[in-house]
Amino acid sequence: MTRPSPWLPWLLGIAVLAAVIAAALHLSEGRDFIRLAEDAEPWWLTIAVLLQSATYAAQGEIWRRVGTRAGAPLPGWDAFRLSLAKLFADQAAAISDGCSSSVVTV
Repeated sequence: MTRPSPWLPWLLGIAVLAAVIAAALHLSEGRDFIRLAEDAEPWWLTIAVLLQSATYAAQGEIWRRVGTRAGAPLPGWDAFRLSLAKLFADQAAAISDGCSSSVVTV
C-alpha cells in the first residue's frame, strides 16, 4: 500500500485558505457597492442611464442602416431592441474560439 504524499495536507490547506480569502474579498466588494450606492447622486445616475441608452440607440441606427442596405428596412424600435439583444449575446452568451456574437445575433 502506498502512502499519500506528505505535501497533500499542505496543498489542501493552502487551497482552503485561498477560498476563505476569496470569499472575504467578495463579501467586502458587496459592502463597498452598498456604500457607493448610498452615496450616489440620482442626477448623475439619470444622466448615465440616458447616455447609455443613447449608445444603444446609436447602435440600433447602425442596424437600421445595415437592414436598409440589405433590402430589409428595420423600424427604429426594432433596431433598438436588436442592439439590446446583441448586448445580451456579447455579455451573457459564452462564445469562444474567436466567434463573434454578431454571428449569433444575425
